[in-house]
Amino acid sequence: MKCFDNLKILIKALKDIARLTQQLAQQKAQLDASLEQIKKFQDDIQVDIDKMNFKNEIHLARIEKAQQHIDQELEKYR
Repeated sequence: MKCFDNLKILIKALKDIARLTQQLAQQKAQLDASLEQIKKFQDDIQVDIDKMNFKNEIHLARIEKAQQHIDQELEKYR
């Protein structure tokens, strides 16, 4: 009887492993789908960042030039 009980326990454990493996595969598929959406969202945001940086480049260059001029004038008084 002990052998039969062990066999029952083994079969139950194998069924649990099969069920958990199936759940893991489903979760992996969900993660893969989410990862694709995140990657697309990241690419969209990067495009927006690049556009913003391009638009602001002129202003940033002008600010940099003004900052250099201010720094030069301040050096005169140090």
